[in-house]
Parts: sequence; structure tokens; C-alpha cells
Amino acid sequence: MSAKDVAIKTRRGSIRERAAALAEDARQRQMQLPFPAWPERFRSAPNVMLRSALFGVVRSGRRKYVEEMPLPALGKFSIFYTGKRLDQVDLDIYLQIVHYSREQTVDDWIRFPLHRLLDAIGRGKSGADYKWLHSRVIGMSATAMTIRDGEGKMLITGGLIRDFGYDEQTGEVKCRLNEYLRGLFDGDTYTRLDWDSRLALKNNQLAKWLHGYYATHAAAHPLKVATVKALCGSEIADLKKFRQSLRAALEELKVRGLLRSWRIDARDLLHVVPLAAPSQARRLESSAR
Repeated sequence: MSAKDVAIKTRRGSIRERAAALAEDARQRQMQLPFPAWPERFRSAPNVMLRSALFGVVRSGRRKYVEEMPLPALGKFSIFYTGKRLDQVDLDIYLQIVHYSREQTVDDWIRFPLHRLLDAIGRGKSGADYKWLHSRVIGMSATAMTIRDGEGKMLITGGLIRDFGYDEQTGEVKCRLNEYLRGLFDGDTYTRLDWDSRLALKNNQLAKWLHGYYATHAAAHPLKVATVKALCGSEIADLKKFRQSLRAALEELKVRGLLRSWRIDARDLLHVVPLAAPSQARRLESSAR
């Protein structure tokens, strides 16, 4: 290689390094911005969380503790997770906590009484309910995850909840979200979910997961039933039994008007026509103001 070629290669390397440094600087600035605002009727989550088994379809009862567990995710994203397996109830709680953070930054403390959170997710306010919710929030604060994109770039690492405190005298919680979370709320990288529609699904975990998953799509590609089973993190071992649960959950979503249509073809491919694209949800926001 000539001296001229070496010089050209060096310049190109320097340009790439500068471009990468500028991109990282922009990313760091973006992560310090306040979360977007959205209307009260919606709750919002990053697409990568809604399109993966991070908040999965987990059997009720004692949940497994896992370490550095690879979780299925749509596309080229990779997720490694440590902690108690999270389910759709955890997602209800997390969606509401993120909702409290609207127009705040990840460095701001979020403060709310536990009874307000119980009300928001449709739970009672008995002593057992308070204890249950406290343990759920504690559990989420004791998690660790790493999400990378298709190029191996780290998008978020650490726990879902960075800091957590609870005042037993006042019943008030204060917490801060993961410092990288804001980076997942940019443009079309997150989706707004109709909150009342989600709560109406009650304890149907698979229906809730499907509702979140298809809300992230303007037009959904067909998926093998086995792929859906993996993506949602279902703990049903038998594919036939999962298919039965899937049919029931899809039919509930259709009856409730939360998707237009669905069918499973002879190749065991699931075809779903979602109700509305994420961009339509944003138009709903403007009309709600």
C-alpha cells in the first residue's frame, strides 16, 4: 500500500470516528431531554419492549429468577435479562410509572402515592394489594437488562427502575427511571397504547401482549405460530395448547374492536390486520387536545 493510500485510509478512519463521536454526543443530549407528552388516554412504551419477551406471558404464581437470559425480540435486536421474569401485570405498572414521567427527564424523581398507582391499574386498595404492588415495584427495581441493536450498539443497560424509595408513613413512592430509557422514546421508536382498552383485557396476559405487539405495526407481517410463542415468552410447552390460547386471545381482541381481523393459514402462519398504525395514534392525540 502506497503512502497516499495509507493517508486516504487514515483520513477515512478519522472521518468515521468523528461521525461516530458526533452521533454519540447527539444521543447523549437526546437522552437528557424530557419525555414526550401524550394525552391522558394513552400509555407509552418503546417498540422493542412491546415486540419482545421482556414483559412476557408468564404463568401465575412463583416466577423464575434468571441471569443473563437471552430473550426473543423481533428483528435484529438482542436482549439479555437478569431478575424475576416480568409479565403483563408488570408492564401495566411500568406503563403507569412511565406515564407519571411525561415531560420530565430520566434524572427527575417521580413521586406518587401507592394508592394512586393501584387506582390507575384497576386494583383494589386492601392491605394485600399494597403489599403486592410494593413487591412488584421492588422486583422491577432489582432487574438488569441490556438491549442492543442489529449492529451490536447498546441502546439501554441497567435496571428498569434506577432508584426506588418508599415512605411507609405517607405511602409515597419516589423513583427514577433507567438513565438510558429516554433514548428509546424518539420518533417512531415508541407506541401509545389506549389505556382503557388494555385494562379491559384484565388478566388475559396473551391478549395484552398481542394488543401491545400489534399496536406497534401499521401493517404486520405474517408470523409462524411458533414464532409468536417465542416472542411473547409463553411458558406453555405444547404448541397445540398455545395455539388454542392464541386463537382465544385473538378472538377477544377482535370482539373488543382492538384488531380488524386474524387468521391462521395451512402453513401455521398467523395473519393479523391491526386496528390502527402508531401514526394514527399520534393523529388521535392532536384531535384530543
